Amino acid sequence: PAVMTGFIVLLIVGYFSLTVNQNTYWRSEVALFERMMKYEKDFARGHLLLARAYYFDHQLPKAADHYENALKRMNYYREHVANPEVKEFYEGFLKEIYFESAHLNQMLGNGEKTVSYYTKLIELDPNFSKAYINLGVYYIMNGKTDQALENFNRAATINPYDPIVWRNLFMIYKQQGDQPKMLKAIQMLERIFEEN
Repeated sequence: PAVMTGFIVLLIVGYFSLTVNQNTYWRSEVALFERMMKYEKDFARGHLLLARAYYFDHQLPKAADHYENALKRMNYYREHVANPEVKEFYEGFLKEIYFESAHLNQMLGNGEKTVSYYTKLIELDPNFSKAYINLGVYYIMNGKTDQALENFNRAATINPYDPIVWRNLFMIYKQQGDQPKMLKAIQMLERIFEEN
């Protein structure tokens, strides 16, 4: 009985310590995905998940590195498949990565990468209106009104019922003093809100 009791106590202590150790990996998404990447260094979605975890943990340079790795791996996956449905599956992830990377690089002040990622996203999906909107906002923030207008108008063509597009167009037309276009933007906003 003493040996059996000792064995049971040893099992309980062993399992308890394993449980405590394992729970350290579940304390945060960063810890969880960092551990995953130790075993799956070339897993594109792993890099994407870790990039997002770093982003929400305000570790932006680390997030940028893992977005870069996710892009490389996901592009590799896409280039090495023949099945169009599988290729489209990977392109869905690429759109997410380009969009999030562009946003992150804008926050980091990397203008060249911001424009590059939005441009690549638009090449991949010319009807992704949010890319045009965000690119337009980037151009407004950098004093490039003509490029901003071009992107907002493209977004309005793709999704004419997006109030963000018309709000941004209104602000530009107001700044330019273009009353007819301001009126059109206000009318579109009223119409959107009436229909919703």
